[in-house]
Amino acid sequence: MQATVWCWVLAIGLATAASARSIGPDGIERMYDSIAASDDWSSSASWQDRRVLHRYRPDPHDSRAVFHGIGHAAIANGTMTLNGSPRIYVASKEDHPWENVEITLYVRNGSGNATGPASVQSLLSGLSIVTRTNDKPSLQEPCNSYGYLMRYWLKTGDVGVQKQFWRDRTTGKTIYTLSSRNPIPIDARLLQDRFLGLKFIVQTLPDHETVHVRVYVDFTGGRDGGQWRLWQELLDVNWAAYPDSYDDLDAFPCTYDYTPHGREHSSSPVLARGSVTVIRADNVTDLQIKSVSIRNIAPASISGATAGDLLLQDTLFSIADLHSAVNPPIADLMGTSSSPDDRAARPVEVIVKQTTQHAKLVFHPDGGDKKRPQASSQRHQNPVHDKGTVMVTGKKDESSPSGKTQGPAVKNDQPRKQGRPTNVPNQARTDAKTNTKQTAATSKEGKPASTVHTSTGLY
Repeated sequence: MQATVWCWVLAIGLATAASARSIGPDGIERMYDSIAASDDWSSSASWQDRRVLHRYRPDPHDSRAVFHGIGHAAIANGTMTLNGSPRIYVASKEDHPWENVEITLYVRNGSGNATGPASVQSLLSGLSIVTRTNDKPSLQEPCNSYGYLMRYWLKTGDVGVQKQFWRDRTTGKTIYTLSSRNPIPIDARLLQDRFLGLKFIVQTLPDHETVHVRVYVDFTGGRDGGQWRLWQELLDVNWAAYPDSYDDLDAFPCTYDYTPHGREHSSSPVLARGSVTVIRADNVTDLQIKSVSIRNIAPASISGATAGDLLLQDTLFSIADLHSAVNPPIADLMGTSSSPDDRAARPVEVIVKQTTQHAKLVFHPDGGDKKRPQASSQRHQNPVHDKGTVMVTGKKDESSPSGKTQGPAVKNDQPRKQGRPTNVPNQARTDAKTNTKQTAATSKEGKPASTVHTSTGLY
């Protein structure tokens, strides 16, 4: 019998709490300071000189970056232009692997195309960042291919996250979770003339058994450091592998030494360090990236010292307020002895903000969309207040480039097996007008809940 999934997926569009802004050498805002500047990797240090990278060769100007995959990457004036399905493997410093990280980049769809070359793979066209992984091309051990992914799907305009457990280089088969994603309010073709900022933060919580994953977006192109807005947030307690991605539920192929006691390997958070972070494109034409940085930062904290810490406080206490949903106890996640049901006993530094500032929480049945009914709207008509996937809806984002609120992405993707995508028609994001009846999870302020998908998109 499958274990209960404890995976909290949270709001989009919420700004971080106010704090002093930290601007990096590339002019882009940082949520956290680096542990050691010497460990940082930045494109601004080596992407000025013109050159083209080809398969299985290191960058002659950057010994930490190695090109793999199919296609090529052209570098000039601080920008890398990707064609085909290239991968850039960025190595950590040998004695300081990638673990708690803040990764930032800007992406532009230079061709204006919403998909790549005409093939079933066009459903997967886009950009992925994979971190906490040891998926080196020189290694043939599939169980080293664990990691967290931030993904931008060109066809649907979604930005989201996914977790990978295992990948066989010979067959291309992958074991993964469902993806959790939200649409951005900009059509992929409109990104031909502007850069979209993406920021990916992965941190281990003080309990050393939970991982906090966030994605921020910036629609300003980096002006004045960017105006970063939380777009996707997830607490991974035991985010389970999608069953159809491997043959036998009783034969999960990997045993991880980092899996917490009493947890299943097939749902364990990725608590390992990674020797590489991978910048991966799939079936793209003139996809441009710039201002890329990868930095080791401190683990997640509830000290309140940074905007990110304050955001995590809100996340934890929003869940704690629901009592029955808190499993394991929220005090365990915080690393404190405070009772989640007694605010007076909580440490001063983690007192929650006013309740009115919290987003509305919506529950889905155990396992999220994994067993969703045909009518997507059914998911929102009968919320289950029990252990399961927790969605949070936020407030209307007045700074959205489209000036509109967006409904949850409702898709027709069907589960796929054996690592092969299903060629499903009508994948385009449902617009706000036709989506009216399917947004019961939307708060009265109008901001959508994030959506967990039976994704056709895999790492």
